[in-house]
Amino acid sequence: MIQGNIAADGSTGWVQMEDTGGVHIAVKGTWGGGRLTIEQKINSVAYGIQSSDNVVIVHLANFNRHVNFEKHDIFRLTLTGSTSPDLDYSIAGHLGTVS
Repeated sequence: MIQGNIAADGSTGWVQMEDTGGVHIAVKGTWGGGRLTIEQKINSVAYGIQSSDNVVIVHLANFNRHVNFEKHDIFRLTLTGSTSPDLDYSIAGHLGTVS
């Protein structure tokens, strides 16, 4: 499990899946009006994960989410547009850290 705090706009470190399957992501706290996306790294570019109708999923409030990734997929959390956020997050699954 990876746990941390987001106290300003920006991104967490990259996390890599060590096995195929789901990952549980939970974020809670003071959002400060910010928007959080789960970004997947594809060919060295970060893309927000999308819903089945190809719309980037943006979180605006506390959430618990299960996301399916493939082995070796790389992802991170990115917060934008916030003022004085204080968000605690946890990521659980078959994980290794990249950076």
